[in-house]
Amino acid sequence: MDIQQLALISKVLGRNFFKELSEDLEFANETDESEEDIQNRKAVSQFMEVAPRVLRKLNASPIIVFSVSENGKYEGCPVPDFMLPDYAISFTIGETFQERAKDFYHPRLISIESFQNKEGIAIEISTNHLHDSRIINIKLDYKSEDEWYDTLKFALEVYNSFRK
Repeated sequence: MDIQQLALISKVLGRNFFKELSEDLEFANETDESEEDIQNRKAVSQFMEVAPRVLRKLNASPIIVFSVSENGKYEGCPVPDFMLPDYAISFTIGETFQERAKDFYHPRLISIESFQNKEGIAIEISTNHLHDSRIINIKLDYKSEDEWYDTLKFALEVYNSFRK
């Protein structure tokens, strides 16, 4: 079953099948997934449940899209996993964008800097020097709803500062 179909069914039935699958230990043990893969899957499930609610609280569009590489393959591809299409904000599962793209970007064309606010919330800003554009990236790992609120609020503030 395709993810979008499962998401629609979950919404219609008011039941989060993504969460149930991520917490089903028997299901998780049937695969050859590493502990890191299991934790990343749980983080994505939690993110997909919490982020739209948090974005609504921040009066921001709750739409999240999946990123796809040009060739349709994800393995070894440095593109982020998710994006907020109305903002230049992306998410990479379990690693920073800098970790993911270390072998793919040229520092003179694209620079990636990490920023932290005074509360210690970390984001990355990728600057494409050729097109003079910026994208904010957030490491998608397990965060409480309050942590996601603070993280997304900080990212939106930085995004809005770019627009000025």
